[in-house]
Amino acid sequence: MPHLIRPDGAEIHYEVTGSGAPLLLLSPGGVSSQIDAWATYPFDPAQAFSDHFTVITMDQRHAGESRAPLDPFSYEQALGDQLAVLNELDIPRAHVIGARIGSTYALKLLDEAPARVG
Repeated sequence: MPHLIRPDGAEIHYEVTGSGAPLLLLSPGGVSSQIDAWATYPFDPAQAFSDHFTVITMDQRHAGESRAPLDPFSYEQALGDQLAVLNELDIPRAHVIGARIGSTYALKLLDEAPARVG
């Protein structure tokens, strides 16, 4: 299971499935947004889209298999983690789907890094 180490020591867990154009999924679950949260939804986009897209899912810091220093939650930090995962995978631009807090993450990504969103 891939992990990415951030400059502050955070270890961000992500998974990649399928093939095709990149699709970043930003999970529901509040600040505990993690890959497994999709299992509680009637629609799992990782399963639904992996036949046509390279689907990237990730556990946000402090959630699932991701670990990080105990700092207050920050959308800027979350954005940095999301961009770092895309950078790690050499993905300059990805489609993005978010649910609940993942929608807020997606809007932040679109606002702060519009060239990275397909």
